[in-house]
Amino acid sequence: FYLASVRSVVYLVNKLRQFSPNGATRQWANFQQISMAKVVSIEELIRQVYKGDKFSFRQGNIDNLGQNLGLFARIAKGEHRCSVLKSWLASTGNGRYRAWPGDEEQLFHKHLNEKEFQEMQTSKEIVGKRGAKVYSHWRPRYSISSGILDVKYTFKILSDMGFHDLALSKASGTHFPSYGYMLAFNATTLWETWWRSEDLYSRNHPMFGAIAEWMATSVAGISLHPTSVGGEELIFWPRIPTNRQVIDYASARQGTKRGDAAIAWRFVDTPQSTTSDQEVTTVRMRILVPPATKATLRLPPHAAHVVIYVANQMPDLIAAQQVASRKCHDKRQAEQYGFPYHWDYDRDQELWFKRNIPRAVGTPCDSYLWEVDNAPNDNEFSNLSWSVYDSAPIPYHDTLTQTTLQPGLFDIELPKWHLKPPIPDIPGYSDYRGDMGPYCSDPSQFEWDVEDAVHLM
Repeated sequence: FYLASVRSVVYLVNKLRQFSPNGATRQWANFQQISMAKVVSIEELIRQVYKGDKFSFRQGNIDNLGQNLGLFARIAKGEHRCSVLKSWLASTGNGRYRAWPGDEEQLFHKHLNEKEFQEMQTSKEIVGKRGAKVYSHWRPRYSISSGILDVKYTFKILSDMGFHDLALSKASGTHFPSYGYMLAFNATTLWETWWRSEDLYSRNHPMFGAIAEWMATSVAGISLHPTSVGGEELIFWPRIPTNRQVIDYASARQGTKRGDAAIAWRFVDTPQSTTSDQEVTTVRMRILVPPATKATLRLPPHAAHVVIYVANQMPDLIAAQQVASRKCHDKRQAEQYGFPYHWDYDRDQELWFKRNIPRAVGTPCDSYLWEVDNAPNDNEFSNLSWSVYDSAPIPYHDTLTQTTLQPGLFDIELPKWHLKPPIPDIPGYSDYRGDMGPYCSDPSQFEWDVEDAVHLM
């Protein structure tokens, strides 16, 4: 927090220096130099605490402290960054089972009916014998056991550094500890802890709420530009997965002072096999940019065949929202598409039972942007037409290109999106030898500088 505070001062002083009258420029430049020296000294202090080329708080114990925040805040030195990333991946992406001895889970296992107990043993959700201590089995790759800050930066770093598929696996886990575990116990709000608390911790708490930001900004791909006010500038950056193991589509809306912005993307066809072990599919995307708003679309360079169309007229968005809302309501009412099971407690028998009945909670719904072609409309724009949008992407850095979007409605097609099979759990990320991305290849890149408002902390 000290580092974030001083970096914020440096950032603001730099802006004041840029926009001040000439006579005050030297004064702000001196103040910036002094403040930047403080930034460097605090960074060095943090590096002394988090020692070694693995940025470890305790030597020999690198499971859960500091590495992701050190990467996000760009404190880890360039020459060590790759080893820090590999070490952190080995921990957060580990596919091996671990045991959790929590007291609340002990009570749950003690009161499991025999059928569920045997099934959970067989599926390796629990380990132990009746009458003895029974542990919850969990795997970091499909779980998240960290706290309020770690949750935020774990998902951000994985998605930003090219490991979005791993982030999706961690977010979609259903066994303890995970968000799915909460849903399994009929949660409609987030808990304060990962374990079931009957009397101590809250079941309506923002503790792990950072995932909501990540779902909108990374999974769907819409965010406010960090230096804009009121949504005057937007970034559309969907981290489209390279396999369909977790999701096939995503969407999000973002309010601005000039109206709602929105994005929706989905895989639209069956993958076609290629000569390699990869498959090729098509990604379709819709983007809505409000009036008088700046916007950019970021995509990886391998999305080279992208075709962008812009609507010649603005359709009836309210009608499209109403159609989508009715479809979503009907889908939820059916109670067939939500979270697939839940636990119920029989007070008479004092036993927990698993009910394999889908609920409305967790029902996925499509974006209204896919309904704009079909929404009932009596005005002259009922037949929506499109034109090719002529704007060439420019390199943003080695992993991204950036295209400027004008206000309007866009239909975007990525016809040659390559899918890859997920890496196996063992050895998985414990000994990852795949592409580590530009964050490893060039130590001089991705250092924090005074123009960077994203990575203040």
